Amino acid sequence: MTVTAQKREAWAQIQARPNTPDLARYLDEGRPPVSGAVRPLEPEVPVVLDGEVFEDLERLNAIMRKQAIYTTRLSDGGAVALGVFTDRAAMLSEAHSLDREAALDFGLPTFTRVWEDANEGGDRLELEHGFHWPNLLNVPRGFLHTQNWNDIVSSISVCAFDVDLFWDINLSGPQFFVPAGNRFPDLNAFGWNDAVSSFICWE
Repeated sequence: MTVTAQKREAWAQIQARPNTPDLARYLDEGRPPVSGAVRPLEPEVPVVLDGEVFEDLERLNAIMRKQAIYTTRLSDGGAVALGVFTDRAAMLSEAHSLDREAALDFGLPTFTRVWEDANEGGDRLELEHGFHWPNLLNVPRGFLHTQNWNDIVSSISVCAFDVDLFWDINLSGPQFFVPAGNRFPDLNAFGWNDAVSSFICWE
């Protein structure tokens, strides 16, 4: 990494906010439930809504505009789907039950790294565990810091801690959960390419 790139990442890290004990409770109970965004969720993989296969994407997006949804990757053998939940606790329980072995790998990085392009390409941005960005509009991107990271993320590297991506600023709107020990080389498959406006790395 060049000196310029190191300074850019260090500057961005300063803008990240430390997680607080009340943050998890805020996400469970108090965060704004409705995105208000007009951008539709259009995953390429099948959708499972609260445990049932769900093929009506138009109806799914109508639900998303009215209430909070929590999404994550579901896998069974070689099959992959987008799990959509209307209850965050149910989503977390399902995601963690599928990834117990990955979470036990203690040699993983303690930070999350998101990328501008698929397959971990383009500009990258690191965030240490225990921190979050409430607004990626305020996080600079590019050689001269003339761009920002809002609606830019296309892939995410493996991390030793859980990560939550959010559709809107201030950790609000639809949520995509990345369990510890997982990487996502192409968020487009799950309808989350260029859709992240805030995110958090837990500890």
